[in-house]
Parts: sequence; C-alpha cells; structure tokens
Amino acid sequence: MKVSKRFFLAFAGIALCSSGASAQVIFTNVGAGFPADAPSFYSGNPSTFFSTTFIATTGGLLNTLSTDLLGTTSPVSVGLYTSLANEPGTLLESWTAVIPTTGAPPPVTTLRSLVHPYLSAGTQYWVVLTQSSPNQITWAQNDTAVAGGVWVDATVNTQIQIFAASPTPGITLTALVLDPGFQTHYAANLNLGESYIDITNDAANGAALAGPGFGAQLGNICVNVYAFDPSEELVSCCSCLVTPDQTVNLGVVANLTSKTLTGVVPTSVTVKLLATLAGAGGSGTGSICNNSAATATAAAVIPAGLAAWGTTLHAQGAGTATTETAFTGAMLSAGELASITGRCAAIIGNASGFGICASCRTGALGGSKL
Repeated sequence: MKVSKRFFLAFAGIALCSSGASAQVIFTNVGAGFPADAPSFYSGNPSTFFSTTFIATTGGLLNTLSTDLLGTTSPVSVGLYTSLANEPGTLLESWTAVIPTTGAPPPVTTLRSLVHPYLSAGTQYWVVLTQSSPNQITWAQNDTAVAGGVWVDATVNTQIQIFAASPTPGITLTALVLDPGFQTHYAANLNLGESYIDITNDAANGAALAGPGFGAQLGNICVNVYAFDPSEELVSCCSCLVTPDQTVNLGVVANLTSKTLTGVVPTSVTVKLLATLAGAGGSGTGSICNNSAATATAAAVIPAGLAAWGTTLHAQGAGTATTETAFTGAMLSAGELASITGRCAAIIGNASGFGICASCRTGALGGSKL
C-alpha cells in the first residue's frame, strides 16, 4: 500500500497513513472493492491497545469477523467486547490471529467464531487489537467514508479516540446461518397414530446433466436420521440415500420406533437429520450410505441441499388433528456431532440390529396417508 503521508501520535505509538491507490451481515463498513480501495490505514505499536467501535445493524449469533491487517510479525491478539460507558467492557470472544506480513494490500483476515455470542441490533461493540512484542501492525480504513478514527491506550478500558474525522478501520461481522445440512423436528402422540417425514434433495449440490439414468451421477446426499426419546436417549439411527430432485419418506412409528435400542416404544420423539454428500471424500457420486450416520464428519456436512417436512398428531377433543411443518435448521456443534455419531456407531456395533431404523422409501406421504 503506497504511503503518501504519515501522522504520528507519540504517546500512543499510532500513525495514520494515507495510501494511494451467503451470509447475514451483522455490521459492515466496507464495499466490494475493499481492501484494494481503502483510502488509508492506521499503523502503530499495539503493545498498547488499538481498537474500533461499531453499532450492530442486525442481530445474530456471530459467525465471522473480517478485517484487513498487516504485521511485521504475526500473530496478533483480537478481542470482541461489549461497550460500557463508551469504552470496551466485557470480553465476548478472543482470537490469536495469524495475519499477513506481506501484501499491498494484504488479503483480508477472517476470524471464525467458536463461541457464537449473540450480538443485538442497535447495540455498541468494540474490536480490540494488541500484540505482545513491540512491532508495528497496519489496519486498513473502511472505503465507505464512515468516520470515527481509531482508539488507543495502554489499558483496554480507557481507550482514547484519535483522528476522529478519518474513516474507521474496515470491519465486517456476519451472523451464523443455521445450517440446512442439520435439521430437527418432533413427533408426538405416537400411541394414537403415525407421523410421517418427507425428505427432499433440492439439487443445491449438483445433478446429473442427463438425469439419473445416463452418465456420471453427482449431487447425491446421505440423510442420516437420529431419533431421541423424551429422556434424550438415542433410540434409533439410520441413513437414506437421496438423489437430486428426489423425495423419500419415513414413518416415525413404522421406521424409527418399531425396533428401538431400548426395546421401549416412546410416545414422542425428537428427530434430527444430518445431510452429507455421498461417496468417497464427499464427492456426491456415491450410491450407498452404509453406516454414514455413524461416520459423518463436520467437513462432510453440506451447507445446503436438504429440505424436510414432518407431520405430527395433536389431541383435539375426543380425536386428533394432524399438522405438517418444515424441519427447523439447527446449529451443529462439535460436541453434538461427536455424540450422535458415536452413539450411532455403538448401536450398529453392539445392539444386534436393535436401534437401526428402517431406511427410507421413495415418494412423499401426506398427513392423511395410511
């Protein structure tokens, strides 16, 4: 980044340097050309704290924080804070960020949240940098003329604003989109009748050019099914191959609870669907899904392509009423993935066939189908 002028603030070790030159967004102050069109950058010695503040435009669970940093050394510490009396307050999440040490401009650094704190719309937050060694880093300004300068001080909770008329550092925060590859639903009053599940592969991962009967196949998914009783016990698991544009179905009573691990038939269950690409290495070309409910990995979970609906019975007077609703997207944590696949593996390996649900049938079923 070409430097045309530089201003030093001695007590803080900060310099302002002018240069020539689908996710839901919680906040951004950068345009499509960032960082190449960033008008300037801040540089300094962040053995002091070096920060910017913003007000969230929309609310959501934090997914990523992106900004443009360049260091003479790496890594740098980055923290996301609440605001208290217009200063950084409570630390929400921190990262040890490996940042570029070359580039003009350097590539954007994107930090992925592991904690997923909820950021509220209209609420002020802070992004704070520091570095243990006395080496300079540069922080690119936003390219949309959002003014506010940068904040510095030797302690995190006593930040002082400098260069207030200049653009703030460019940052973007995105919200976690609940993964369509992991969905959940429930079925109730199973002692009174059947509930049905319809599952579709919407071909978001591709489809055979000439259809399923000709040429190379792709976009096939394994829909891994997990049924839990009211005591949170995994009572059955199985997997279904679903090809692009195909719909398959399951009966909760007929397929998920007819041969449970415990031998007890629950009157209600929680059903979770986890979709992975079929085939070696997640190629989508596979035609079988044997044991995939026990071997699914986070890398194999598809971000899109699964759609599912479920019916359930509701007591109504002397009879029942049936409703059908879509499955709900859920956040798949590492702990949950390890739990459901591990317990399913134990069922397959040790339960002599109990707890392995019957696989899907082709076609869709409605709430009145018997």
